[in-house]
Amino acid sequence: MQLIWFLLFAVTGVGFRLVLSKFSVNGFGVGILICNFVGSFLIGLSQSGYLDKVFIGSTKFLFMLAFLGALTTFSSYALESSRYILQQKWGVLALCIFSHNLLSISACYMGLRLFTKTA
Repeated sequence: MQLIWFLLFAVTGVGFRLVLSKFSVNGFGVGILICNFVGSFLIGLSQSGYLDKVFIGSTKFLFMLAFLGALTTFSSYALESSRYILQQKWGVLALCIFSHNLLSISACYMGLRLFTKTA
């Protein structure tokens, strides 16, 4: 039964990524950036313990591994970046690398800090 849940979470994450990946602004893949930003925030939120109230048992692990793993994908980001290299769009490449890394790490940190209790 856990495998079925894993597949459902993964298919849902891939579905979201597929829909969002269609969005671009002036050739810049905003959709993949949104996937990485939202996914990074949600994984930080999950690790903070906040989503423990939402998920029962191992469903939090399945959400993080299957859904967020399928939603956020380094391979899509790498492919997008490689296309900019092939097209010699150096400014867009720099924007892509900077925005994906900075925003994803910041989003994860915000998710962690939002509900993590500090001493």
